[in-house]
Amino acid sequence: MNDLQNYLDHHYQTSELFANTCAISPEELDILLSQQLIPAPSYNVISDKKCISQAFGELNSTGLRIEKYFHPGNKFWVTLAVETKTKVGSVQAHADLKERFKQNFAAELKILNCKIFPLQDSFTENGSIISDGLGARTDVAWDYFLKGVFSLCVADPSSVQSIATKEVLQEALITLTQNGVKTDFNMEEKNHILNLIDQYEQAAMPFSPVEYPTSSRKRLVEDLRTKLVTD
Repeated sequence: MNDLQNYLDHHYQTSELFANTCAISPEELDILLSQQLIPAPSYNVISDKKCISQAFGELNSTGLRIEKYFHPGNKFWVTLAVETKTKVGSVQAHADLKERFKQNFAAELKILNCKIFPLQDSFTENGSIISDGLGARTDVAWDYFLKGVFSLCVADPSSVQSIATKEVLQEALITLTQNGVKTDFNMEEKNHILNLIDQYEQAAMPFSPVEYPTSSRKRLVEDLRTKLVTD
């Protein structure tokens, strides 16, 4: 068995196992997916040599098991989807879940704008909302959420707070360091960035061995930290 399959087995669950974890049938899981009420699987192994990653696209390997793989943290979203669908039906459930996610994501961004890094397209200097910018961010976040992207790159995708925190930390590091290139900082700035790196390391998934070499985690954690510490 190869490193990619080991990674999938360690961090994710197959459709059948995930459905069982959520106390629903695989058929019910498929229905929730078709109604866009829960995140899609983050990885889809379509042959023993090919895996589709929702963040990195086609991954080539060998000895893979044909399965769809879900992050176990998405049990929260399945439970919420089932409860909401039971109350209001599938069509209204999609609208309600989307609005809930976007509102919660926007609320977290407002906090993180002050706490971690200013999001100048979404908030003014005094913290007032810039509707177009914030709306665009929440639209993109909902799209990534449904596609299973966050379940691939966020350590705890069951929490909107965790998702938003990882996204803002990544944006902060990319902006402040020119995507890991800039390292000429004074000591105070360097310590601040090292603190952001530590937080980002905790917030992000480790990524599979196939994805890691080109991942933001390698570039903004391992590579950037090494540059800052040795400079």
